[in-house]
Parts: sequence; structure tokens; C-alpha cells
Amino acid sequence: MEYVKPCSLFYEMLKSAMALAGKKAIGPQLLGLNVLEKHVTLSISDPRLLFAIHYGVVERERRNIHTIANLFQTLIPKYNLEGAVIGCSDVESIDDNHEVAKAKSC
Repeated sequence: MEYVKPCSLFYEMLKSAMALAGKKAIGPQLLGLNVLEKHVTLSISDPRLLFAIHYGVVERERRNIHTIANLFQTLIPKYNLEGAVIGCSDVESIDDNHEVAKAKSC
């Protein structure tokens, strides 16, 4: 997996989705993660990348990291996921030991 600028990722996926829409095939989708203090909410975009649908909530605990990894491995092929959008609602609560990347605007 590699880091791609958010706008570049969206535009490339949008081109793929539009090309596949004419063929009535399912295009690539995005996984949305909203990282909160005690849990992570999951959303999956529709094949046309117009909106996201709530998928579920996963508790943030060290003991269930394998469960989360297995969930991602299941979701990737099932929904043709090609990227992730990660949001942190409270950046101040993140440890000083972690680096926080800031996305540039389009």
C-alpha cells in the first residue's frame, strides 16, 4: 500500500467508476474510518463514489487488533476497496509520539 494524495486518489477512482458504470460493472470503492477515542466507525462508499454507507463500529482495544485486521481482509475483496479515508475527530487526544499527517487541499 502506498500513500496517494487524496485528490489524486479520488479522481483516479472516479474515472474508473465512470468507465465501469457504462459496462454495468461494480467500480472501486473507498473504506471510511472515523477514529475516535474508544472506537472506530466504518463506512463504505457506493460504487459511484457519491456517498458512503455506515458499515459498523469496532472497539479500539489492543486485544482485538487481529479481529480488525481480519475484518479489513474480508471487506477488501467483498467491496472492491481500493483506498481508505481516515478521519480523526479529536487530533489533540493523539499521543505526542505519533505523527499526524495533514492532507493538502485540492
